[in-house]
Amino acid sequence: AIYAGCGGEALATQCNCTTNDFILASGNFEVGATYVMVLDGCAGDVCAYEMEVIYGSTNANEVTIPPIGQILGEEHTCLDVLPLYEVENYVPGIDYTWFINPPSAGQVGTFTPEGTTTVHWTSEGQFQVCVMASNACFSNPVPVCKDVFVTSGPVKDSTYVSLCQGQCIDLPDGQTVCDEGVYDVFMVDIYNCDTLRTYIVSVNDAPVTILPEQIVCGDQFVFCNELIDSSGSYQVNCQTSLGCDSLVLFELTLLNPIATIQEPGNLCLPGVLLDGSASQFSEGNGIGRQVSWEGPPGGLVPGTDSLTATAILPGTYCLTVYEEKNGLSCQHTDCVEVETIPIGIPDSVQLCQGEYLPINLSPSTYTSFLWSTGDTTHAIDITSTGVYSVQAVDTAGCIHSATVEVIISNELSTGLPDTASFCEDGYIYVQAAKGFSHYLWDGQFE
Repeated sequence: AIYAGCGGEALATQCNCTTNDFILASGNFEVGATYVMVLDGCAGDVCAYEMEVIYGSTNANEVTIPPIGQILGEEHTCLDVLPLYEVENYVPGIDYTWFINPPSAGQVGTFTPEGTTTVHWTSEGQFQVCVMASNACFSNPVPVCKDVFVTSGPVKDSTYVSLCQGQCIDLPDGQTVCDEGVYDVFMVDIYNCDTLRTYIVSVNDAPVTILPEQIVCGDQFVFCNELIDSSGSYQVNCQTSLGCDSLVLFELTLLNPIATIQEPGNLCLPGVLLDGSASQFSEGNGIGRQVSWEGPPGGLVPGTDSLTATAILPGTYCLTVYEEKNGLSCQHTDCVEVETIPIGIPDSVQLCQGEYLPINLSPSTYTSFLWSTGDTTHAIDITSTGVYSVQAVDTAGCIHSATVEVIISNELSTGLPDTASFCEDGYIYVQAAKGFSHYLWDGQFE
């Protein structure tokens, strides 16, 4: 609470126990007087607080007046009524002084603490109602004013209404208006002052807009919330800035090429066919179309510019189809793997020093051989550590291949850890290194 001195009158109080923010305000302070603020801990144990001066200053040499804002109230009124006016930004503790220009136009009513007043207008014409803000320390010399039009008869007002084709509006007197024209409506406002309101109604024609051709990559196009999934000529109803229907005409071309390669067979001489004839192109006139193939270096037979190609090496091959119209290009790519037929050779072998790995391919099955060592025989003996590969062509012209890693060492490794930990009722998965001819496990396994 704020008291006018010790034991004085309480000027502002906060009676309920709260830990939320609250405001103490009063308009009865006097310059030079001493005031006491008392804080009683909430429930006896919440005593921490912060104070913020919302308006004014704790320095007696600094004074501020909060802004008034606008005057709220009737702009058009008539004689012998008491319209209410109020400040937009009311602040407790600020005195608001109301007056009218000229003073002879009427009488200002009683001021209220909430920054409002009434005016009894006694003359016709255009006048002003004004207000000034002040406190005990400072008065803002610049008033805020509002123009008021006072009449002895009905208050005249005009309202402009724009309708769309086929749209109607219900006027306050019960009329339903669908056509252009000027309509007068007599009404009674909240101050019992008759009002003659003139409604000036206009009807907007539905405009027709012709757009240039719309070219889009993809299988659909959204225009004015309408989903379109095919090329063609369209008429779409949109809305103007006034909310009226607008008919928009345009040609639409959807560029949506789709590349598709059939799954190729294994690589055989003189090559494997890459068939992209199932690829799809978009419908429409004036669309440029192209295709291109990509693969490993030297893997494609030269001169391929159609939806089919020939691969002569294993690897990844891709077909890209392109569509272009009026500078917009769209594309799609599909890829496949061309593989050789595997030869039944283990991919890893571990040997002790002094041992070697003989590999013998059947000369009755294969007609030619090429080893990574450069050998062209059907059999070789591998005597040193390394990675070896072979390609062989069978009697049908198909290519077979294999790769083997050979490790020759007196310190062979099973690849298993020395120790392993796991939770109770759990298990671990173990896998020995490849390349051994026999495995013998010892332990508890599932």
